[in-house]
Amino acid sequence: WTTLAATKLSLADFYLSKSSVSRAYKLYGEIWDLLSEEEDRLDNRRSLLETPVPLRFGPIPDYAGDASAADTNSVTETLLKGRIDIVFDVTIRGQVTNLQLAGADPQEFDGLQRFLMREFRSRVYRPMFADGQAVDAIGQAYTHEFFYRKSDLDALREGNMPAAEEPQAEAAN
Repeated sequence: WTTLAATKLSLADFYLSKSSVSRAYKLYGEIWDLLSEEEDRLDNRRSLLETPVPLRFGPIPDYAGDASAADTNSVTETLLKGRIDIVFDVTIRGQVTNLQLAGADPQEFDGLQRFLMREFRSRVYRPMFADGQAVDAIGQAYTHEFFYRKSDLDALREGNMPAAEEPQAEAAN
């Protein structure tokens, strides 16, 4: 049953990504039924179908400003940890809507914030299912933690560093 469920799930995800929604939903329904047949399958159903699962996504940088992985062992400057919080909804077709910045600390790395928002707008999710039917997933939250140099933050605050500079996706998690 695990191989059958995984195979059908892959095919359903493919159909969803190619906008064959009715074909995808038919398979998702079959998978729901398969994973509902016995008690020991319900954990699989919860993780695979009862929460949105990202199907198409890109990397998000771990470092902001001029910071890089090489700085983690540096004795000259300690890396600080920042975070960006976003909230969004996932529709029954797997699209991200109502994307909002919920918070950022520090707020000065707006290039990374724009990058994160653009990345999430382009993501595609396996929709969330309840009672075998696709439903909108409201209020999904995501927190991205990143590292930065204090000197980069100070430069942004003083206006000595271009705030619009966006990170490269190469340094991803």
